[in-house]
Amino acid sequence: MSERLRDLLEQAVPDDAPTFEPHALAATARRRRDRGRAMGAGLAAVILVGAATAAVVGTRGDDRDQVAQEPTSAPYDVPPCPARLPDPATEDATYPGTFDGLVGLRLCPDPAAPETPDALTEVDDLTGRLAALDEFDPARCAAISVIPSRQSLLFVYDDGTSVLTPASPCVPSGAVGLMVDGGDLVSMYLDALADQRDHLAYSRPYDGAFDCAATPAPSPAGPGRERIVSGAVCRGYGESPAEPLSEDQLRRVADAWDAPGPLVLGKCSPPEPVRLLLGTDRGDVVEVQDGCVALTWPGRDEDGGASLPVSMAELGLTP
Repeated sequence: MSERLRDLLEQAVPDDAPTFEPHALAATARRRRDRGRAMGAGLAAVILVGAATAAVVGTRGDDRDQVAQEPTSAPYDVPPCPARLPDPATEDATYPGTFDGLVGLRLCPDPAAPETPDALTEVDDLTGRLAALDEFDPARCAAISVIPSRQSLLFVYDDGTSVLTPASPCVPSGAVGLMVDGGDLVSMYLDALADQRDHLAYSRPYDGAFDCAATPAPSPAGPGRERIVSGAVCRGYGESPAEPLSEDQLRRVADAWDAPGPLVLGKCSPPEPVRLLLGTDRGDVVEVQDGCVALTWPGRDEDGGASLPVSMAELGLTP
């Protein structure tokens, strides 16, 4: 077998390592870029590989499907957030000067999430995503009140270094010389992470504790994509402990999560607020509220909410 043929076969059937050490990340990124270049090489490569390539394509699909069939724990192995996040109101902020060598990007919420969720490792299109954001405009936030937050984004590089950047709404943030709103930067990150979840097959079901007094960290999770694997009910305003859902309640909520519909709100007067905290197969914690006639998922933005076809009463959680 010629060296050229061997190289092409290796590109067609990658052996990406499941570990997430910085140098391994860089090698993985290079292999993915190499596969893209190999696909763009055109008909000559197809003719050269011949029947062997046809057999691989026939059983594995195109490159996007191929990656989706390769489970990996790497997005969970990006280094964790530091124990202390800087205060953007009193400390000098740091911003990434380049995306060269970038191998991972992690959201560091404030307060810290109880578990380490997945991180963004498909970083090749970050430059374009960042350029599409509006420049930071202080006047946009002058008339609104924003709760101060230490929320940050952690940029991790292949040489082991990292940069922690503020990422809260109405806080100037950015990278590679572009200054944007920190809230917009987080939205960009969540959109990219949602796309990554559509491209890569990986999971780490959330099996941690639920805290009714805490606000779930921002995540790209949404009905109809991630699966619900755990859950608890919260009563009141966070002063009561979380009550685990029964197996039947969890099954019904998971089924409703898989069949979302347009947001519909009913009228009711519950004696106390009731909401659910749900864990997904990607490691997220999401909140679902009481919409009287159905459960409601508020969404990541004002246009993204949905109703889930089961009510708190049908679950036996309200009179």
